[in-house]
Amino acid sequence: MHTELCILKIGRSSQLFFLKKNVWVEAKIFYVDAGERKTLLFVTYDIDSKKRVSLLEKERDDILDAFLNLYKAIVEVDLHTKQVYVLKTLEEDQEEICRIEDMISVLFHRLTVESEKEEVRKLLDINYLKQLALEKTEKSLELRFQRANKPFQWIEMKLLYLPKKDDKIYIVFGNTDREHILNSIAEKFVYKNSDYFYYLDLKNDYYIRYSGKEDDDTLPSQEGWGYCAEMIAYAKKYVVSEDLEKVIKCMNPQYAMERLDREGEYCISFGMLNGDKEYRRKEIIFRYCDEENKIALIQRNDITKEYTYKKKQQERFALAKKEANNDGLTGVYNRTGGIRLIERQLREHQDGALLLIDLDNFKMINDRMGHLRGDEVLKNCSLVLKENLRASDIIVRIGGDEFVVFLKDANNRGNVQQCASNLARKMQKTYIYEEKEVAVSASIGIALAPYEGNSFEELYEKADKALYAVKMDGKKGYSFYEDRKDWINV
Repeated sequence: MHTELCILKIGRSSQLFFLKKNVWVEAKIFYVDAGERKTLLFVTYDIDSKKRVSLLEKERDDILDAFLNLYKAIVEVDLHTKQVYVLKTLEEDQEEICRIEDMISVLFHRLTVESEKEEVRKLLDINYLKQLALEKTEKSLELRFQRANKPFQWIEMKLLYLPKKDDKIYIVFGNTDREHILNSIAEKFVYKNSDYFYYLDLKNDYYIRYSGKEDDDTLPSQEGWGYCAEMIAYAKKYVVSEDLEKVIKCMNPQYAMERLDREGEYCISFGMLNGDKEYRRKEIIFRYCDEENKIALIQRNDITKEYTYKKKQQERFALAKKEANNDGLTGVYNRTGGIRLIERQLREHQDGALLLIDLDNFKMINDRMGHLRGDEVLKNCSLVLKENLRASDIIVRIGGDEFVVFLKDANNRGNVQQCASNLARKMQKTYIYEEKEVAVSASIGIALAPYEGNSFEELYEKADKALYAVKMDGKKGYSFYEDRKDWINV
C-alpha cells in the first residue's frame, strides 16, 4: 500500500518552463519495477502550443473583463432579426433581450434634447446599421443623459464591429472625458450651427478658416494673407446691393479693431444670394479672443429661418394693426384709429383743419342700384381723397357715407378753402347702372384748430354744424363754422 501511494505521488506530472529555450514542456515521473532494480522513469512532452492556447484564453478573458469594465452599457444587435442582446446595462430593470425599437424608447426616456433624439433615431435605423456594418464605418454620438434629481451626464455612444462579421454590431456606452465634451460642445453648438468659423489676425491681415460646410459655395478661402481684399471680393460677389456698403465697412480690419476695442463684440446681419441665386439671411459675429495681439474670431451663422419668421411676424403685426385702425372697405382709417391719430396730432401740434364730408344722394345709390354699387361709390370717394391730399393728412371713414379729413398744420384759411373747393368739385360724379342715374356730390363742413376747438370732439361738433348749414341750403358745397350762414356752392 505504501508503495502504491508513492507511485501515485511520484507519478504526478509537472509543468516546466525552460527559460533558455523559451518553451513549455510537461514532465512525468514513473516508477518502473524491473526485477531487483528499482527505476524512476522521467518523461517530458512538448506542450508549448497547448500552453500558449491556454494563456491566450486567459488573456482573452482578461480582455473581455476589461472591455466589460470599460463601458457602462454594452448591447449586441443582430442585424438580421433586429434583436438586441443586452450584455451590460445602465438600467437595472432592462430586459436582456429586446427589439431595437424598444432600445430606442429606453434611450429616448433618458434624453431631453430633441436634436439628440433625432440623431439616435437616425443612427439606430436598422438599414443604416446594416450599411455601416458592411462598410465598417466608425460612428459615435455624444449624448446628454438625464439623471434623477441630478444634472445631466455626458455619455458617448459608439458602434463596434467584428472584423469578418456583417450581421452583428455592438453598441457601447461610456463616459466621455472633459476635453472630449468641450470639443463635442464646440462641434455641436458652434461649428455645426455656423456656416464658418475664422481666426483673424487683425494687425497682420491674416486669416485661417477652422470650419465650414464643404457644400457651401459662398465660403471665403481656407487661409491666407489679405483678409480685407478677400472679404471685399466675397461681399461684392454674394451680398445683396442694399447691404453691400455696410458689410464692407463692418468687415474692414481697422473698423473691426476700433469697434472691438470699444464694445468687445459686435454683430451684423445682411442678405446674400448663394450660387443658385437663393436669398439667404446671414449674421456675422466678431469677438476678441486675444485683445492685446488683436486676434479675433469671426463666426457666420445662417439666420434665414429666424429672419423669415420674424419678418412674417412683423408683417402679421402690421396687418393686424392696420386692420384694427383701417376701414376694411375703403382702406382709409376707421373711426377708432382715425380719431386716435387726430387727437395725438392736436396734442403735439394744435394747428389744423377738420373737414367733415357727407356724400349727397348716397342713399339713392343704395336704394336704386344696390349696396354693391354703394360700396363702389364709397371706394371711389376714398380714392379721390387719397389722390388729392398730402400723405401726412389723416383720412377717416367715420361711418356710412361720412368721412373726416384732418389737414395737419393748416393755419392758412386760404389754403384750407382751396383744398375743400377742390375736393367738393372732384367728388361730384353721376353714376349710371341699368339705365338708372344718380348724381353724387359732397357737402363739407370745416372747423379750424385751435380757434374752434382743441379736441376732436369739439372740432367735430363745429364742423357738423357747418355741414348742416350746407345741407340745408342746397348741398354740394363747403362752409367754415364761422361762415356757416354764407356757405359756398361749387
